[in-house]
Amino acid sequence: MVDMGKSLSIDLINKAIIDDNYNAKMFIDKYSVIDAVNKMYDFKNKYMNISIVKFFKCLVATAFKPYITQLILNNNLDCVIDVFEKNPNKKNMIGSIVLEIFMIINKKGLCELAKHLCDKFESVHPYLLK
Repeated sequence: MVDMGKSLSIDLINKAIIDDNYNAKMFIDKYSVIDAVNKMYDFKNKYMNISIVKFFKCLVATAFKPYITQLILNNNLDCVIDVFEKNPNKKNMIGSIVLEIFMIINKKGLCELAKHLCDKFESVHPYLLK
């Protein structure tokens, strides 16, 4: 029950990032939300993992430079790649969200993030263009 509440809270933050980018940026910076969400990673709960992956998708979709820098410096996307690697079926919801993150990285030209992920993880090479 608590995990479902956390998952719904992350979904609410995702909605704020999508709808009201400026206030969401201030909230995320002030309360270190990225690090807090990253600490919630636990592969045993698929609803939480879906929410965490959606959260990082929203951050990458903004292409906001401070977010991207923080994702690289703190290795915040490690949990997303870990979920992707542990996921045997890439055609389910988690797999498709992670593949969508890779598509956004390529589409928005986030070369630093793509290079960081390719250098750190072999499994993402086929999905990211260098």
